[in-house]
Amino acid sequence: MVTYQIISIKDFKKKGARCITPYVKPDLSKEITGSGAFWKDLGKSPRDHNILLLYHIVHKGEDTPIEFFNNEWCYMQ
Repeated sequence: MVTYQIISIKDFKKKGARCITPYVKPDLSKEITGSGAFWKDLGKSPRDHNILLLYHIVHKGEDTPIEFFNNEWCYMQ
């Protein structure tokens, strides 16, 4: 069973937050992923939350979810 943490952000739109659409399959080229990013179907965030279908890197010995948007890799929390 997959669980999710619901987080409410006060004044969400005023703070410039925007929605992203995560990848549903590993479709980035090796030029983007390099040798460090790998696809993982089910993972855990550093705070032990379930995360589905994301690219990951190994950081401090743990699989860490990342997302590629606006030509940059971003750490997912």
